[in-house]
Amino acid sequence: HGRRHRHQFRSSSPRQGAPARAARARLRARRAAAAAPSAMDGGIGWARLASLSAVAAVNDAIAPLAALLELVVLSAALSRDEDRGGPDAAEGLAAYGAVISAVTFALNIFNFVVIVNMSGVARAVGASAWAETGRRVRTAFAAAAASGALCAAVLIALEVPVYALYALEPSVEDKARTYIRFRVMAMPFQLVVRAAGGVLQGFHRLHLATGLNSVLSLVLVASNVLALSILDSGLHGLAVSTLIVYVMAAGVSVALVFRSAPNSRVFRSASSDQDDGAGSPYFSAEDDAAAAALAVAAEAEDDLHAGTDAEVVYERLRQQGNDGETSHAGDSDGPDLGAGFSPCEFLRQASNMIIRSFLLSFSLWLMSVFASRLGTSQMAAHQIAVNLWTLISYIVDGFADVATMLGAKFLGQKAYASLKLTFNRLIAMSLAVGVLFTVVFLVGQDAMIGLFTSSESTVSHLRALWPLLACMQSVNSLVFAYDGVIYATERYDLVRNIMIVGCLVWFVPALIAAYHWFHTLVAIWAVKAVLNAWRAGSAVWITHLLFYPRWVTSADQGSPHSLSSPFMTQGGV
Repeated sequence: HGRRHRHQFRSSSPRQGAPARAARARLRARRAAAAAPSAMDGGIGWARLASLSAVAAVNDAIAPLAALLELVVLSAALSRDEDRGGPDAAEGLAAYGAVISAVTFALNIFNFVVIVNMSGVARAVGASAWAETGRRVRTAFAAAAASGALCAAVLIALEVPVYALYALEPSVEDKARTYIRFRVMAMPFQLVVRAAGGVLQGFHRLHLATGLNSVLSLVLVASNVLALSILDSGLHGLAVSTLIVYVMAAGVSVALVFRSAPNSRVFRSASSDQDDGAGSPYFSAEDDAAAAALAVAAEAEDDLHAGTDAEVVYERLRQQGNDGETSHAGDSDGPDLGAGFSPCEFLRQASNMIIRSFLLSFSLWLMSVFASRLGTSQMAAHQIAVNLWTLISYIVDGFADVATMLGAKFLGQKAYASLKLTFNRLIAMSLAVGVLFTVVFLVGQDAMIGLFTSSESTVSHLRALWPLLACMQSVNSLVFAYDGVIYATERYDLVRNIMIVGCLVWFVPALIAAYHWFHTLVAIWAVKAVLNAWRAGSAVWITHLLFYPRWVTSADQGSPHSLSSPFMTQGGV
């Protein structure tokens, strides 16, 4: 049955013959085989992992890049208006900055719509649990829309306190009000787009998710130019154009998810399953069976041509056949991992990630608050360091996404040997990239600092901070990789507990003490470095001393232990 690599295709016409359907199924099967674990070592190859991580890094970085371009276009438009005798450009930028910082903070807190959905969907797909996959996707979109609506309502309700927090002048507040009302209306649609990206990655359609985000970013930039430079509609026009783009993007994203489902039964209702073979307009049972058989045959053929021992290939085919017979006996939707899945379970997972994301964002915000009290030059140096930190984080976050996407699917398949080997390779690659950035920072110190500032006082503070900032890159890369590993297990309570202990027990008290005792930017970042070391060390202990031994035991015993075993439950670790 080819349980691990069951793919199917959409027929443009139900009258097309079997040869045409088989040809398209073989093409999809070969693509799947290229991304599948090699029979020779059980893991995904280094080159393939590097390629996926690079694509994931682009997927993560494209949205912040679009936001940067939006700021550039807005700044140019406001400056042009000022030259014509219009209002001060700084007022418009201050209003934009206050609103966008609040919107971004809220959206980042609800980033669970990406991570939780990616992991849960990938695990269900790996187990061929198509009914649960459909439930998870529907829950993902509902949660994203509800979270976005909640964010918008809260920001509107707290509009005045937000302005007071930033100490905005009355003229700046007036401009912020013209922008915030329509900008927050886009938040539900923005989170739906993010949720769709997480689902597509759970479907292992990473390139499609990256393409979607890339096109969205291009359209956003084009709409910004239209609203600000051509129509000259200011902040109000910018907010309206952003809302229109995200409404359209949400509709396209949902449509792509439904048309990219890895099996026809993902979005098939219970009543349609009972129909006498009617099937869906895009899929048929014969298509599913043909594609599944061809996927197995194509992978076996490629393994044999690559020199894999014939007995190894035969044994794997026999095991896949046994798994398929077992998994499809009685239930056409495959094994139901969803026995423990419910909206309440999803909300519990989401709440854990919300706490984690809030504490992480809060820690960065608190660093900026104390840095602002050190003087203008140190605050400028801090802002440069934060920008570099954020840029590198988006790059290494690609390893976390790939670890979550592949790891969750392997866990769904109970392929523990492939799981460990793939994780080890991703961790090693992430560490190597982190070390590379450390070397680049140290070697190119003067050149990199010169790109951002020529102020002697700011340069002096950056040179004092630079060795610490460089060494932190290696640890930061490990933090991201191991976060992806833990996300794949859906143990979000663990990353929540790590952040609670690290942030509340260590970071906040230590940051206050470092500010009062040393009053330097280096001391503030040293506290951040210890927090990251705690996160990395905790994740290493959880992964290698708790998860890995259990996965080896499960594989050796030949028992299909799942993450619902006593060891892996909320109270088990």
